[in-house]
Amino acid sequence: MTVTQADALRRVAAPPALLVAVTGGKGGVGKSTVAANLAVAAATAPGRGLARQVVLVDLDLGLASLDAILGFARRRHLGEVIEKTSDVRSVVVRGPGGVEILPAPRGVRRFAALDADERRRVIEAIRDASRGRDLAVLDLPAGIHPDGLAFTDEVDLAIVVATPEAASLADAYAVTKLALEARPDRRLGFVLNEAAGPIEARRLIERFIAVVRRFLRGDIAPLGWIPRDAAVTRATAARRPVVVAEPSSAAAGAFRLLASRVLASGAI
Repeated sequence: MTVTQADALRRVAAPPALLVAVTGGKGGVGKSTVAANLAVAAATAPGRGLARQVVLVDLDLGLASLDAILGFARRRHLGEVIEKTSDVRSVVVRGPGGVEILPAPRGVRRFAALDADERRRVIEAIRDASRGRDLAVLDLPAGIHPDGLAFTDEVDLAIVVATPEAASLADAYAVTKLALEARPDRRLGFVLNEAAGPIEARRLIERFIAVVRRFLRGDIAPLGWIPRDAAVTRATAARRPVVVAEPSSAAAGAFRLLASRVLASGAI
């Protein structure tokens, strides 16, 4: 991709995108599935008569997974940006719904943990790639990985994902606790994934928020819930986001509602 001087100047003058991180406790809660479908749903959401411009960033820099979920080929990746061998614009891959994806390296020990300078370089690259766009969705490493915690400090909204399992909710609480300790004023949102139905979802979301308020003296906004839906399993097997593969499914509708709430939070 050739970047002219005029292109560069327009990017500098353009407003920054809303940065949203998707995090959670241990792996297996569907964090990357939520991030991917949120990004595609946001990119295809109606608004202003124009297609929204969304960037999706895989920041699980040792165990990339978004290419498996969305079915795109990784030719270049953020590791090259970290090592200064590629410009961030040259690693962008076009994904479903026109989403611009910044892929991560996979299975490379070198990138499993970054130092402070490297993290700063990654954030600067993301801000550059997302300037002039509406939204950037960052898929973070699971749990309390140092990179994940550091990247969470840089975003406008951090979404904590959990499933109804007690262990998952406890892990989500631990992530929320660390996030609030680092920055008590940060904006947090909570999403319950794989809920059996609205009664269970409402009960667990209300309980989680009440515990955060009581014991952490913090706030976390309820952003909704995603139902346990076989359509997600089928879409993942087909390496497609469920909002595209089965748009009439219950899960796809829930992801569209989540996207509308996230976009509304940034008044986009």
